[in-house]
Formats: sequence, structure tokens, C-alpha cells
Amino acid sequence: MSMEISDLQSRFGLIDKGLPDMPSKGGKFSTSDIYGGLVKHKDIDVGNSRAGVYNDADSGAIYATDGTYLGSISAKKGRENTAINDAWTSMGTGANGEATAAFGSGDEGNELNSHHNIAEAIQYAYDNENGKEQNPTFNEAEFSPQIQDAIERADKYRENNTSGKTAQDIFGKGQDLATGAYGGKFDHGVDNKGYQAADIATQQYFESDKYDLDLKNKRAQSQAAQA
Repeated sequence: MSMEISDLQSRFGLIDKGLPDMPSKGGKFSTSDIYGGLVKHKDIDVGNSRAGVYNDADSGAIYATDGTYLGSISAKKGRENTAINDAWTSMGTGANGEATAAFGSGDEGNELNSHHNIAEAIQYAYDNENGKEQNPTFNEAEFSPQIQDAIERADKYRENNTSGKTAQDIFGKGQDLATGAYGGKFDHGVDNKGYQAADIATQQYFESDKYDLDLKNKRAQSQAAQA
């Protein structure tokens, strides 16, 4: 996890001050208003549930919503950071439900200006990256017994088809089907060797085709000799 956080810090220009993690329920810190002024937790507008709980504008500390310390950055530097602005706008809406807009963009919506907005953008990126790593691949996923049984049955079906077992179960393993297909007798009860009837038919087809070709060649040679 430390490597992931160091990557996050590098990307968003965070300083690692070595602060400890905190309980997931959050803390009570100062945050900042849209002008960068500090606002004590007791005076925070309740419209944003994360303001002054997972970020401290006084020290610049930002925490994930699970209490993990992510790093520190001031509101001023955070507003100027392109990667943070990109993460903020990609959210679509902030914790207060307002549309997100990059700082100084002039777009309609809540501009990235306060420290708790900056914290939200970084928390969003952190949660997204952790979610991608925790999602199992198809091979790692655990399925219900019914789905697992269906997967095993499908695998067995493919294996039987590939190995020829399905054909042998249908046509038998002893005498081939030539007796039925080409000898005037077709008996499902007689042992046979599966695909040999098809092999014989294929062989006869190519032999017939070769016979016709040889005949044409002989006629051409005869005509050339008489000319």
C-alpha cells in the first residue's frame, strides 16, 4: 500500500509529513473557505459532510475516508495542481451534490477552491485505484456453486468434444460405420470406430477426384501425341 500512496503523492504534488493514520470515522480539523481562509470545524457548513473531517487545511493533511494518511498540500498549491483539477472534474459531482469545475475555468459548478474540495479529489483517485486492484479477475473470482457447476460442465463438454470421446460415445469404439454406410447395413448396436465412415467417404471423394484428373491428363497426352 505504501508504494501506491507514494505514487499518489508524486502525481498530486503531496508532501509526506509522516503523519499517522486515524480512525475511519474521521477527525475534527480546520478547513478553508473558497477564499482560502481557515474555518474551524465547529463553524463548517454542514452541506459538505467531509469538510474538516478527512482534511486539515491548517496543516494541509489529507486522509482517505478509511483513515489512511495520504499526504499534505496547501489549498493554494492544490488549486494550481493540474492533476488534482482533472480528478476533481472527473468526479462529476462533489460530496455536496454540486457539479465539479476546474479552478479558474469559468465553467458552471463548484470550482476546486477550498481545501476540502482538494481532499475530495485526491480521496476519489485513491478509492478508484484501490477498487481496481481489489476487483478479482475472472479466473480469481469466486462464484456461487450453481455457476461453478455450470462452468465445470461447459469445460467437460469442450474436453469431450476435443478428445473425440463424444463421438465414440455416440458411434462406439469397435467396428467402423462403413458396414452401414457403404455395405447396405446400418446398425447402431454394432461396435465401430467413430469417425472412420467419414474418413472413408473423404478418401473416396479425393480418389474419385484424382481419377477424373488422371483421365483428363491421359486424354490430353493422347491428343498431343496424335497431333
